Amino acid sequence: MKELTQKEFEEQIQRLIDGNIGRKKLAKELETDIRTLNNKIMELASTNPDLYARFIEKFPYKPKEINTDIEGLAVTIIKNGLQQTMEDTGFNKMTISRKMKKLKTLNPGLHKLYVTRNEKMSVIERERFLQELEKHDRNFGEIRKDDVRIKKEQIQKELDEFEALLASGLSKDDAARELGHSDYTPIWRRYKELERIETEEKSKQSIQERLKVEVKPLEISEPVGRRTRIENEKGEK
Repeated sequence: MKELTQKEFEEQIQRLIDGNIGRKKLAKELETDIRTLNNKIMELASTNPDLYARFIEKFPYKPKEINTDIEGLAVTIIKNGLQQTMEDTGFNKMTISRKMKKLKTLNPGLHKLYVTRNEKMSVIERERFLQELEKHDRNFGEIRKDDVRIKKEQIQKELDEFEALLASGLSKDDAARELGHSDYTPIWRRYKELERIETEEKSKQSIQERLKVEVKPLEISEPVGRRTRIENEKGEK
């Protein structure tokens, strides 16, 4: 990575926040890759918390892929509608469209129900449609909205398994192979990804705590005139 002073690096990150440059182009300018740049940005949580907070507000961590229950998602859309499901799950139209393409191979019968869900049907046809949907509805779980939390749980589970293998005496590479990887590199990336998630969480929590301290409820004091009158009344008694 190109050598920069801390101030110079922070100026580059401000360019990102202001929308004057994209992350790929900045990484190229700094003679590095996206992963290294992200790791360097994460250090701002300690060196410049305010700048880091502004960065993650503009560019929060988003997992590339979540092991979504695609069939459950389809059933939810059929029952609740696309717009409501988008609000409930946090998925956008593009994400849903991509997952429904997979459904065609995964479960052709359910895919047919999905693509015909908004077609006009007679009372009998709609009843048959719902009966067929019920067959699928019994098998799938709840769709959750918090992708980051789910991703964190998935990473933590894999790292727990990895560390258990290390404790049994395996080397890092051998332990990684037991988990289906060619070597330790993907596991190292999982650690960095978990670190990024947790760093963002701590930053957001710190901001919330600071706001609670800064925003204090106004103390409503009694008007001086009224207070004086009450004190005089007490004195007369």
